Amino acid sequence: METFSKAEVMFLKADSKLQNGHYKEGIQILEELLKESPDFAPAYNHMGWLYFVHLSDLTKAEGFFKKTIKLDPAYPPVYPNYAALLNAMDRHEELENLINTALDIENVDVAALHYERATMNEVKQDYVKAEESLRKAIQYSLSNSDVRFYSEALERVVMKKSLLS
Repeated sequence: METFSKAEVMFLKADSKLQNGHYKEGIQILEELLKESPDFAPAYNHMGWLYFVHLSDLTKAEGFFKKTIKLDPAYPPVYPNYAALLNAMDRHEELENLINTALDIENVDVAALHYERATMNEVKQDYVKAEESLRKAIQYSLSNSDVRFYSEALERVVMKKSLLS
């Protein structure tokens, strides 16, 4: 039987709270966890995601994502989250560098990274590169809902390419 550290138990409890929409409680648990275990990288990633998605504090979110990577550069979930943040901030050169690094990380969500690259290229109106990246996102996706999502984005990009070229 696998035993979990106190930090892992707290993290799982916080994750459960967050998945059930109890963000305030989840944040409180994560903050307590980070006080007790300041080197627990997954908690920083979760805090980054919360500050990015739910609290719209992009600066704090970035700090948490950077701290995650500093503590554990091989932690896969941080890369798609940080990539989405960089995309939202239109920091395309940094995003491209992050994706190139992340694609070498074992167990990283390759499909999500290609989607972020596609989004960046769509914003830059490079529909050929956006289409290419969306096809890769579909290729690497392991979920039907993600395939549908990426396919809808691909349809939009192909339509733009057709109409605007």
